[in-house]
Amino acid sequence: MAAETRAPSVPSVPSDTTSLLQEKLVAISRAVRDAIVMIDNDGGVAHWNEAAETIFGYSKQEALGKNLHQLLAPQRYHAAHRTAFESFRLGGEGDAIGKTLELVGRRKSGQEFPLELSLAPMQFEGKWCAVGLVRDITERKRIEERLQRSEARYRETFEGASVGQAIVGLDGRFQEVNATFARLLGYGKTELFGRSFQDVTYPDDRTASLNDAIEATLIIAHNEYRYVADIETHFEELPLVSCHVGDLNQVFLNLLVNASTTFTIRLPIDGTSAPARAT
Repeated sequence: MAAETRAPSVPSVPSDTTSLLQEKLVAISRAVRDAIVMIDNDGGVAHWNEAAETIFGYSKQEALGKNLHQLLAPQRYHAAHRTAFESFRLGGEGDAIGKTLELVGRRKSGQEFPLELSLAPMQFEGKWCAVGLVRDITERKRIEERLQRSEARYRETFEGASVGQAIVGLDGRFQEVNATFARLLGYGKTELFGRSFQDVTYPDDRTASLNDAIEATLIIAHNEYRYVADIETHFEELPLVSCHVGDLNQVFLNLLVNASTTFTIRLPIDGTSAPARAT
């Protein structure tokens, strides 16, 4: 058995307080840019604020008492509304109640336009009524359509490019790649998501640290210079470079070996060895 929906009880208040509340509600209704519309248990318009006049084109005198859906909904929706409204007027329930929906409305001129409707039930004198908040979303839809067209053009250009293209995040990882980029690397598109250029670069061609390359070369060349010279390094943190790491190490090694052959070992008077020092 469906739970019975009950309207909240309203405590009695002094007449002067009631008058003040009514004034506040009227002021709010006039100030908002969204249409505030109330329909009675027969579907007739019982409240129609200034924004409703602006959005739909009907004055309050023209709208009050008229069947709301016949007045504002396109003809093709009338039959479905009649069926749904009969259920609402008996129990205050319906598919549109308590939700925010995007629908199509009709202005006095006959022009159809997109709107956003939030609908809430209430009981008045024991009968179910409904209060709706209506927003004209014509401009929002125009912006969305422009964005969709722009996105479609971008997709066509990006995906159809004859050169590989990729979108990389601040963390250096691929967020999106086109088919050409994936094909050139021999990956599926989804396989590249989350990877970085380092992950798909040949190991010897990756970005290298000059500091690390020098230190590695010094270790390799240790046997060549350890009896000839002491090596001291004095340099700050050097930048990363894109290079073939093996070739870079060979350059440094050649420099060290060639330099070591230029030193002459001099013996002190006491006959002890004293290797030269290169800086």
